[in-house]
Amino acid sequence: MYHTMLERINMHTTLSLGVLLLSGAAGASTVLYEVQELLADDPAQYGGYGSEVSLDGDTLVVCAPGNDTYGLDAGICWVLTRDWSGAFTEQQVIVGSDIAWFERFGYSATVHGDLMVIGARAKVVDGLVDAGAVYVFERMSGTWQETAILTAPVPQQGAVYGWSVDTDGESIIVGARMTDNELGAAWVYVQDSTGDWEVQGTLMGDIIDEGDQFGFSVAIQGDTALAGAPYVNTCGGNNRCGGVVVFQRDGT
Repeated sequence: MYHTMLERINMHTTLSLGVLLLSGAAGASTVLYEVQELLADDPAQYGGYGSEVSLDGDTLVVCAPGNDTYGLDAGICWVLTRDWSGAFTEQQVIVGSDIAWFERFGYSATVHGDLMVIGARAKVVDGLVDAGAVYVFERMSGTWQETAILTAPVPQQGAVYGWSVDTDGESIIVGARMTDNELGAAWVYVQDSTGDWEVQGTLMGDIIDEGDQFGFSVAIQGDTALAGAPYVNTCGGNNRCGGVVVFQRDGT
């Protein structure tokens, strides 16, 4: 069971000429310098390499949802690992086992430990265009293998399930911002005793209404899950200032 509250979060960073300045709690600044530029080994025009990235330790996943290698806009991702010198090098090409034209595999991606989750927000499911799907990969003996394909409990045409994904290595959260006339929705998955991923919770904020696009962004860490709704009316009138709904898992 999850409990909710609305949170508003403001974040400030400074970007300048390829240098990221991070302000510390005491006002001191740490300068991060560019050390490497990553490009696809097999670049594709309008492929969108770098449209989605996720990093965990020395494992990096980079996606190009518009890549045409497996069909027009079918999409593709790459896993890169950081070697002894600190440089990232390509380790493996990642693509869903049943990805087809225009399904945009790699629109969302997250990696944590030996678990990687990739969204294909335009996947055709049971004939429903743009219903969306999510692909789960696990690292086994150093190689990433597809172990599951997730879809919404009730797929909808145009719902774009998999628009957003996240994992903490134990749970998976998936957002579908266009579900039910852009009301949006999100689901949390955990593995059952057989290793299959099952829905543990269907998330919905108390303040969410049609058009709010709940699940536009999602995050999960331990017993806390977040879902963003960028068009929720939180500032009166017809203004849609947006908000983030926080969920807490209580273990029941």
